[in-house]
Amino acid sequence: MVVEQMNNDDIRLYKSYVKRSGSDASRLDLKLFETYRKGRIDDDALSEKLYGKEGANAYHRLKNRVLTDIHKSELLHLYDERETQPYLLFALYLNYYNRNRFELASRYLQKAEKKAAAQEDLRLLDEIFSGYLKLVRELPDIQPEEVLKKMKENTELLQFKNRLEELSAIVSHRLRSSQNYAPGEIKELQNLSDLAEEGMSTWFEKGYQTLSFQILKARCQPWILKGNYTDVAQFLQQHARFISKAESKNMRMNELRIELLIYLTNSLNADKQYQDAVQQAELLKNALEDSGEVLYKKFVYFYYQALVNAYSELKEPRKALDILEDMQAREVASLNPMYEVFLWVNTAVCHFDLKEYTKAAKTLSRLYTSGFYKGLDQNLKLKIETAELIMRFERGDEEFAEIKIPRMMKEFGPKNESNRREFIVWEIILGCCKKTDFKKENLFKSLADELQNTQGEGGQELIDYTQWLNNSKIK
Repeated sequence: MVVEQMNNDDIRLYKSYVKRSGSDASRLDLKLFETYRKGRIDDDALSEKLYGKEGANAYHRLKNRVLTDIHKSELLHLYDERETQPYLLFALYLNYYNRNRFELASRYLQKAEKKAAAQEDLRLLDEIFSGYLKLVRELPDIQPEEVLKKMKENTELLQFKNRLEELSAIVSHRLRSSQNYAPGEIKELQNLSDLAEEGMSTWFEKGYQTLSFQILKARCQPWILKGNYTDVAQFLQQHARFISKAESKNMRMNELRIELLIYLTNSLNADKQYQDAVQQAELLKNALEDSGEVLYKKFVYFYYQALVNAYSELKEPRKALDILEDMQAREVASLNPMYEVFLWVNTAVCHFDLKEYTKAAKTLSRLYTSGFYKGLDQNLKLKIETAELIMRFERGDEEFAEIKIPRMMKEFGPKNESNRREFIVWEIILGCCKKTDFKKENLFKSLADELQNTQGEGGQELIDYTQWLNNSKIK
């Protein structure tokens, strides 16, 4: 697997490293490496070919040597990378300390401290300060009081950062697993909000730029989960200059910058500022293109997502569908199962808006065969299956509805405030399937009025049920 994921630069570095001791074409390590590059192989057959029937141990030693040399070649390359260099300098400190060469150990520890501070790597700095304390006994020039003062400030900051990251990770997981179709309430929201407020007053723009970006993100997350998108948009617009102009310290800071731009774009969409969202999406794309290939691939999905959402709300389903087709062609959603959910759900909804009901239902049904469908949030599954029900009903598949609805009532029941609108939709469709003149009955009128007057509590709807009923063939 390691060899399969190596790019051209990795391969070049490995070959350059191993050939330092000779480039004889008969070298078994290079032969094995090239064999693995060509695809999966039968280890037993190759072992017997290279070493005979009793050569399994020698073959595994050869594999281990190839893997070790790959790792060594990558580490040599990483020495000049600004984010990994502090760790390698710290490793040199450990090397010399363990050999009782304390002056050299101190020199490399100072280099590591300078690099780690530039990267705002608080965890490594904690280890570095502990390293200074170990050297106090050996080198009289190191003042323990100064080290302890630095250590105390770093520990305080690190504890704040760790707690912020813990709460932010929990909230991020909730955002991703539900796609915000089922925001709900989690106890960590208020804790994160309080901690972010503390960070804004205590640490924001106090020389720790990466941490400042983390604080901005943490301040936005509770608002997003609670649906306060106006607050998010206004807050990020207030800090837009800092977000765009702050000097990049490390890849993490670049990543946070992109995430904040994504929050802003999506919040403009959610706040119904769709044209502004389209413009902001283009700024997001520019930032992605400037951030490098790794972050571009990781986050370009959100550029597509923002445009799809905006054009869908602007009632331009054909534009949205073109973007989704481009997204599929470029395999943008392949990095995350939840991106696949967005792709297929929105493709289905676009076909529905274009009255292509068969394509819509067929597209949505693809989700059920995926390995990740069972793990989706229950409220999101409720909305997906309700949307499919509407699509199939509109294309005239009444038999499907009569079989499906009782199962859904059993699976997602009993009826409550969070699924009330879905239950009303099911009752309307089931009634129409069983009685051709159901829409003339008082029960239909009662259900239609209830749907009109009931607010959804389970998150966004894939298809606006009220709008669908007003435009449906039922009417």
